[in-house]
Amino acid sequence: MRAGKIRSFGTSKMPPSRLVEARALAERRGHSLFRTEEVPYSMLNRAVEYDLLPTCQRLGTGVLAFSALSGGWLSGRHRDSAAAGGLAVSPLARGMDAAAPGNATKLEAARSLGALAEQAGLSAVQLATAFVLRHPGVTSAVIGPRTIEHLEGYLAADGVHLSDDVLDAVDAIVPPRGHSGPPHSAGSGRSPTSREPRRRFDVGTGQASSMSKQTMRGPLMRKT
Repeated sequence: MRAGKIRSFGTSKMPPSRLVEARALAERRGHSLFRTEEVPYSMLNRAVEYDLLPTCQRLGTGVLAFSALSGGWLSGRHRDSAAAGGLAVSPLARGMDAAAPGNATKLEAARSLGALAEQAGLSAVQLATAFVLRHPGVTSAVIGPRTIEHLEGYLAADGVHLSDDVLDAVDAIVPPRGHSGPPHSAGSGRSPTSREPRRRFDVGTGQASSMSKQTMRGPLMRKT
């Protein structure tokens, strides 16, 4: 940064405790601070709501959330388990195999969330992307469309406001700070201790936070 080659820098999948430690160390030594943290976050994996997102809010660190579709589970393509079975050959592939026994809970949750999207008059991609951007601690959602059709699906999420009824329905399927899937995929390993909807709670003010207007900037769905 001092040489002018970059404007800012950040971290990816850093534990909250390390973010706090890095901030304190940088301040003591007069170094530049991490400006952003990149982390996977979706309706199926909400473990970061427990500690990481509130920590970033307190530190003033921007959060770039990726994998809003949870590796494709929330795109709608895995709602038919029979069509996706029998193809997994590696541990990573088995983790994405809708027919694998360990993914039964995730598949059930994905189907329920897909049905919720239809009831709300949204596509699965719209619901998944709007949900991630709804959290007051999330700055932007990193997207990865491979086709124009995929891009248009993401663009359709711009300006979508999820009502409290829809958010409460998401909570009923995958609880706040929780996750859907095998125990080892929980991230923080902590189970939700209450039904508190942390995706609507502003750590700084202690008040419910409203959704900001979303705009599209390059590979990010950003809030302004």
